[in-house]
Amino acid sequence: MKEIFKRLITDFQERELPALVTRDYRIPVDSPKIVSLVGVRRSGKTSILLQLINSLRQTTDPTNLLYLNFEDDRISPLQLSHLDQLIEGYYELYPDKRKEKVYLFFDEIQNIPGWEKFVRRLYDTLNVGLFITTTVNRRLTSVAGCKTAGSSSMSPMRSAIRAPGKENSAAWMRPWIFSAASRPAC
Repeated sequence: MKEIFKRLITDFQERELPALVTRDYRIPVDSPKIVSLVGVRRSGKTSILLQLINSLRQTTDPTNLLYLNFEDDRISPLQLSHLDQLIEGYYELYPDKRKEKVYLFFDEIQNIPGWEKFVRRLYDTLNVGLFITTTVNRRLTSVAGCKTAGSSSMSPMRSAIRAPGKENSAAWMRPWIFSAASRPAC
């Protein structure tokens, strides 16, 4: 699995990203919190991640950016126990990056049972910026509100993300920031 992760990491870093519809959003790239884009399918969450990556590529070494789409069939079926191989594979490719800030972009991570433990460990132990997308469903609601109790909770950012020319696009996706200091009511 680690070799597949390595290939996916380098393939993405070498890939030119597509031109995307510019959206009206304010997502803090250097947030000390975990940033999560939560929305229904096809609402533009991945596009927002790719725009953030494109923006970071202007000022950051591309090898400091790790993107993985957890719906990629090459890593299916993926279990929680495999996720450490992703991080170890990255640091095998780029051993000097352990001393630098790395930006992690995990798309559709809710597909991995127990993902919140992995994300929390990375947040607690590594020098990373963490960005995740999750599709709204019943499981996410329980995970976001209760499984991270005492360690993080979600709060909406001030403005919804809007696509130009799409009046109702803000109703379908809202950005969230996991705050490390609050406890949700379960």
